[in-house]
Amino acid sequence: MKKKRRQHVVRPVAGPEKAPPLPPSAAPPSPSGPAVAQRFVRQAPSLLVLLAVAAVFAPICGHDFVNYDDNINVYANGLILRGSVADLLAFWTGPHEGLYIPVTYSLWWLLARLGEAGGGPDPRLFHAAGLLLHLAATYIVFLLCRRLVGRDWPAAAGALLFGLHPVQVEPVAWVTGTKDVLAGFFALAALHCHLRAADAGAGPARWRRQSLALVCYLLAVLAKPTSIAILAAPPLLGVVFLGKTPRRSLVEVAPWLAVALPLIWITTSVTGAELQYFVPPPWWQRALIAGDALAFYAGKLLLPLQLGPDYGRTPALLAAKPSFLLTGILPWLCAAIVFWKLRGSRPAGGLLLFLLLLLPVSGFIPFPHQDISTVADRYLYLPLFGLGLAAGAILVRAGKGGAWAAGLILAALAVRSALLVPVWQDAASFNAHALQVNPDSWIAHNNLGGLYYQQGKLELAEQEVDASLRVNPDYHLARRNKGRLLEETGRIAEAIGQYRQVVRLRPDDAAGYFALGRLLVGTGDLEGAEANFRRAAALAPDDAEVRGNLGGVLYGRGRFAEAAAEFAAAVRLDPESANGRNALGAALLRSGRPAEAISHFEQALRLEPGFPGVGELLEEAKAAAGRE
Repeated sequence: MKKKRRQHVVRPVAGPEKAPPLPPSAAPPSPSGPAVAQRFVRQAPSLLVLLAVAAVFAPICGHDFVNYDDNINVYANGLILRGSVADLLAFWTGPHEGLYIPVTYSLWWLLARLGEAGGGPDPRLFHAAGLLLHLAATYIVFLLCRRLVGRDWPAAAGALLFGLHPVQVEPVAWVTGTKDVLAGFFALAALHCHLRAADAGAGPARWRRQSLALVCYLLAVLAKPTSIAILAAPPLLGVVFLGKTPRRSLVEVAPWLAVALPLIWITTSVTGAELQYFVPPPWWQRALIAGDALAFYAGKLLLPLQLGPDYGRTPALLAAKPSFLLTGILPWLCAAIVFWKLRGSRPAGGLLLFLLLLLPVSGFIPFPHQDISTVADRYLYLPLFGLGLAAGAILVRAGKGGAWAAGLILAALAVRSALLVPVWQDAASFNAHALQVNPDSWIAHNNLGGLYYQQGKLELAEQEVDASLRVNPDYHLARRNKGRLLEETGRIAEAIGQYRQVVRLRPDDAAGYFALGRLLVGTGDLEGAEANFRRAAALAPDDAEVRGNLGGVLYGRGRFAEAAAEFAAAVRLDPESANGRNALGAALLRSGRPAEAISHFEQALRLEPGFPGVGELLEEAKAAAGRE
């Protein structure tokens, strides 16, 4: 049997395994160049968004505070200025100024610790923090739009609409408005983490992202309660943009609801106390008020002119207008037609998200600020994400003409915002602009009066305060300022009358009781002064000046042991006060405790050598202690 002959397969020669090195002049181009270019192209949309927003808002970093709640919240807030850990914890254990926003107050507390200017918190740090938060929120909007609409440049357009629209100037350029920006940042971050969790499968990464989303949602609500509304975003976006079933979308967001319910109860409890000074409109009017707010916002969004901090659009003012029914019903009819025409589409989903995020401050649910105005630019901060998303969804299907039109609109919005930013640079320009937009703004008139008072222009100050009271005779802060001006000009009896009206209008106004008590001391009515100081101390137990003045009245009435207790409280709150140490020492000495008094007299001399009368009291205390 013949052997089968082995066949040899001839393989083509592939060439040398290693090509000979080329001379330097003939070397191929490095792949790093194209890779860097491709990376830049990918990042160009987000870079454009951040650079444009930073360029428009960067000037705010040189702005000052304004006397429109910045004083109450930051630069004249004792809990912020003292800066102890106990003061920080006070923001977490109860409401402050009628709001429970501990995350926002904690940020302000921290910024005040980081730097000072002119003996108080440095406004530049607060404004820089607000700008950084806005940039971060705008970037998250870009990421969300890109994920949901699937295209970079339409997503960039949506983010630019969110970041550059002139209605965003108020929350970004105003230190007190940082609460809206901070809450918006955390709410958007929560939504971003929630959507990313769906990409992580069923492993630990998914659990981590879901947990982070829940934490961000909690921080958002504790920064400003109205951000609770972001709860509506995951189900809506899941169904309209991501093709999820409603059941699955609702199940995924169930933990958020568990967090929201107790926070809703806390918020309702806090605002319920504040609503005692604002009579909510009847339930049947609220839909009309919300419709009017929707029409108002549509006008400001489409034509952002005459933007200001106080529009004076109160429920009472609206109810008195003959056009109230028209402005209240017509917007809802228009919205129904738009949603019917766009039903099921992504632009409709973005518009519906805008409405849902606006709902808590639309007027459906009464809130204390409605006694000033139902509408405000800052209320649009988070809802504007919905409009940005709708704009991005529209531009996905638009051609070059639509892209050019979007670019021109965004450029015009950027210019308008840049022109509006300087309005917020200081209290003078801010209040002048506020009165230009709304000449009947009693808040702006009163704030301008306060500014004139600080400048020593008492006549101009009184004119502005009187203008505020002509518009709103029940404005307790203007009444209080009127009393102070009457004091300055020696009209004590009239000032006492003003302060009595202050505490009648606002029985929780500690400053009104304190001012009334001070003047009653001067008239010799120590009993009346004590009653008012006690009321002030009950409302503001952490105010060293209030406790010290109460101690002074008790001392004057010969009740030295009670006086010592109040002076001791004042010293605990302000241990570096030589006057407080001396007063405590005197009360202890007169109540038969000279040995304790000695240390306080000595500390008073250490704090302020040569303090009048301390030396004699110290010698008297030492002599009394020696006789014991």
